[in-house]
Amino acid sequence: MITPIEGRKSTRSQKEPGAPKRAVTPYIAFFAAKRSQILKDKPELKFGEVGALIAQMWNGLSDEEKAPYVKIAEQDKERYAQERAEYEAKKAK
Repeated sequence: MITPIEGRKSTRSQKEPGAPKRAVTPYIAFFAAKRSQILKDKPELKFGEVGALIAQMWNGLSDEEKAPYVKIAEQDKERYAQERAEYEAKKAK
C-alpha cells in the first residue's frame, strides 16, 4: 500500500488490498517479451533508452506481427475480468 509523504496530499488513488492486478495491453506484453533480450544484447543502454528502442520496434510492427501480443492481452483481459468478479463477490459478502 502506498502511503503519502507526511504533510502532502496524495493525488493518486490507493489500490484496494487484495484487488487483482490489471490486465496487460498488447504493448506491455511485447515490452515484457523483448526487454530481457535487449538488455542481454545491449547492457549499456539506460532504462529510458531501452523503452525508446522497444517503442520504436513496436511502431515498426505490422498488425500481423502484433497479433500474438494482442492475443496475450485478450487472454489476460479475460483473466482480469474473472478475478475481478471473484474479488467483487468476496467484497460484497
